[in-house]
Amino acid sequence: MTRQELVESAKKLYSFAEILKTREFTVKTRETLKDGSGETVVWRLEKSNQVIEILTSGENDPCIVLSEALLGFEKLEKYDLLRILHAGDDWRIANLIVENNAPLFRGPLAEVGQAFREEDLALESETSSEEKFLWDVAFNAAVNKKRKELEATAEAKRQLEEIEAQRIAAQYDAMSQEERAEHLGLINWEQLWADTSVERWFVPNFICEGRAHSFYAASGLGKSLLMLEVSAYLAKGWGVFGHEAQAPIKVLYVDNENTAKGDVKPRLKAMGFESGDLENLLYLSFPDLSPLNTKAGGETFKKIVEDFKPELVVLDTFSRFLEGDENLAQTAQTFYNWTGKFLKKNGIAYVRIDHMGKNSASQVRGTSAKKDDVDLVWLLEEVEAGKKFEMINEKARVPIHLKTYLVERLEGPLHHKVINGIDWGPLMEFLEKENQALKIIEEFAKENPDSKLGRKAVWDSLREVCSEERITRERIWTAIDRYKGGERSMNVSIHLEE
Repeated sequence: MTRQELVESAKKLYSFAEILKTREFTVKTRETLKDGSGETVVWRLEKSNQVIEILTSGENDPCIVLSEALLGFEKLEKYDLLRILHAGDDWRIANLIVENNAPLFRGPLAEVGQAFREEDLALESETSSEEKFLWDVAFNAAVNKKRKELEATAEAKRQLEEIEAQRIAAQYDAMSQEERAEHLGLINWEQLWADTSVERWFVPNFICEGRAHSFYAASGLGKSLLMLEVSAYLAKGWGVFGHEAQAPIKVLYVDNENTAKGDVKPRLKAMGFESGDLENLLYLSFPDLSPLNTKAGGETFKKIVEDFKPELVVLDTFSRFLEGDENLAQTAQTFYNWTGKFLKKNGIAYVRIDHMGKNSASQVRGTSAKKDDVDLVWLLEEVEAGKKFEMINEKARVPIHLKTYLVERLEGPLHHKVINGIDWGPLMEFLEKENQALKIIEEFAKENPDSKLGRKAVWDSLREVCSEERITRERIWTAIDRYKGGERSMNVSIHLEE
């Protein structure tokens, strides 16, 4: 913007009276022009041992500075006066004048302006924005400019959202019925009822296939160490915590916390792993990713997951993959919208490693909304320094048989062992019901040798018996599958100890 454009802008935005009153000038004389077209006003100020008088004769004419210390008269445009009296504030127009090498006014008025600027600095620390808006013409102008910028930004955002909505609507209209059902996640009830598979646990009672998990602890307890072991064991196909070995799975471990050479390698070597053991452990160390609670980060992460095709994703540490205040619910909720929902929809389990809050015992750091969108929440607490730990379940949307694990950290090789990993009471009760259901099916098959053991037909026949014994339809259907698979019930029932 040229100087003349700045001058014209100042003429439209400000009046001399407004500028001078805010700086304590008072009217000394007022006189009507002979032709009746207006009046001349002399404004006077005594400050810092200086007497300054300014004559104005029209809102768009230059003012004239009257001072014995000046040689002759000094004409100032409205903009020059603003710059002198208000340049102490962070005011963009005044800065532009300086940046464009405009000549700085010298003399008594400049000294007065400097005195005002010093007062402004003192007022900054004492005055609220609301109060400043009332007395500071420059701040007032900056606020109005910011308001216009925000209004323009809001309008641009509204238009972009409208364009995006139109694009999505057009994309939806172009889909076939099958594509729409897939896009919307429409449930096919017949297929759902026909699916009798049970929840698959990668680590029994701890990490479940397709579920979202939160695993948190105080700093320095070794939560990353434990989860690295779990990830590597699952990728290799070793049994975690002493459980039976399972087929290897692909694990994507995304780490913004630990260095590959200084942390990850020594830990894996101490656990007994060689480089050839880790082909299914896909490890991203400090990846260049946008925050996962943004559209850009979520879209990029989808492509990474589609490329690697993991069954389990680990984020270490969760807060380092987010932007925004951890204490705001929206921060965690937008992660679910852009990243978590995609993982769950595609049946990919994920674990978010997190820190415990500093000022709250047994609470994950930040907003409580961090627990809202996950299926299982586990807290790791120290029982014996560096040796024994307790894993406590705080939330479970899937049935689990044990709410607390006592875990021991052992050396040679480095690993974790569950000391009290089985709660025998619930497990025996579960097995007794399973055995009881299988016995009922055996008796039914014996009494109905020609029956094809269709699920619906069998259940319709046994509904009353099962209702009395409190055996569910799903348990009967599982028993039919077991019977057809060649399993037979035990000859004696299991008795639980008191």
